[in-house]
Amino acid sequence: MKKYRYKVYLAFIEEQGSSRSTSLKAYYTDDFFDELEIIEAGITLICYRSKGRNISRILTDYKSTINTQITKAIFYYIAVNGSIPRIDYIKIEETSPSGDKKEFIYDSDKLIQPFEGSLPDNLLIPEEKLSPLFLADKKANTILLALSLWIKGSKSNLAGDGFDRLWTSFNSLYSFISTGNNEFEKLKDMRNFILTNRDLFSESTRLFSEINDTELRKLRWRELVLNDYVNESNTKAFRDFILRYKDQRIMKVFSEILPYRKDFLSRKGYINEVESHISTFIEAGENDDHELLCLYLIKYSYFIRNKYFHGEKLDPTFYLIKTDEISELKFINTLFSTFIKELILANEKY
Repeated sequence: MKKYRYKVYLAFIEEQGSSRSTSLKAYYTDDFFDELEIIEAGITLICYRSKGRNISRILTDYKSTINTQITKAIFYYIAVNGSIPRIDYIKIEETSPSGDKKEFIYDSDKLIQPFEGSLPDNLLIPEEKLSPLFLADKKANTILLALSLWIKGSKSNLAGDGFDRLWTSFNSLYSFISTGNNEFEKLKDMRNFILTNRDLFSESTRLFSEINDTELRKLRWRELVLNDYVNESNTKAFRDFILRYKDQRIMKVFSEILPYRKDFLSRKGYINEVESHISTFIEAGENDDHELLCLYLIKYSYFIRNKYFHGEKLDPTFYLIKTDEISELKFINTLFSTFIKELILANEKY
């Protein structure tokens, strides 16, 4: 059966100065694919469909597979190259089975440029690591969503906006990786994934090389403990939280914050076990940067996310001067940017 042929061409205003050409198969079902070519002058998509389309609406139909393929190409281009040139125009051509031709052009004044600025070199992703993006499955959709939010979040000028996008990117990835039925189970699975695959996160853990217990103590520990372990019924969860860690820096902080819930621990009969655990691993004196990674990304960032999500904290984008909270968010954003890149690089593991 003859089909309609569509050619979508994104023409760049300025070329990158590279002669590299990339040809890709972008699947829209398990068996059928479109053809993508990415060169210095632009991006070309060639696809065939059994039915005709309204070509003036292809780019506004967000359920369209053609639209999805173009979106994948754009974020692939940014992740691999660090930026994308401004788009001059987008031309869509249709050739019917009988040979009739139609054409529709979006000029630059009708376009929203997808990305301003550039990613730093340390966040670039090798193109071979993004091949799953062009499959037609749930994993491809997850990577596309995570990639788009990660790119936008990593370049956000406002710490609060950046954190919101980066957390959502992380959320999409750990929800795919985990088999858990709720957030607690999903985050627990993510912690296990990090600790089981330590070699994947060397860049993230390197960010903790200068962090000692004094620096770690600057986090909002009292607020976290009183928020997450509200009353005596939460005491076992607080005890389990402490026993999950062995890093001596974390243990030193635990020894200082223990009075927040010491009475609860005593009444429940956990205090001796907890104090023994803390003293044992302070004496051991070992640092485990992967445990710090789990603490910051899974425990502490989830606490921050809930504070903003449930409307308990003023949006930090409204602060007029830099505060400790903004500095804290900026570090967490840097950590998320690096970690999410490493997690996307490791997509063959999930």
